[in-house]
Amino acid sequence: MLMRLARSYGTNMDQILQHGESLVGLGHHYGDGLYEREVAYMIKQEMARSSEDILWRRSKLGVHVSELTQKNLEEALPRLLQEHMG
Repeated sequence: MLMRLARSYGTNMDQILQHGESLVGLGHHYGDGLYEREVAYMIKQEMARSSEDILWRRSKLGVHVSELTQKNLEEALPRLLQEHMG
């Protein structure tokens, strides 16, 4: 997972991992290695606004994640957008 984050975000991965001394520190796990802190980063820093944007355009994880992970993200996204926009 660290290698994926490093390839995807470079030194900005520190913004995702801050206060994350363990996986618990990365927030809710939506499945397939996608955690709340990464989604929050994409919302705040990359202006992601939909699950399609997060999974396909920003992270390219759409190729690898299950339908359950997509569903979990879509259900959480309204709350995450409200908490992290702006």
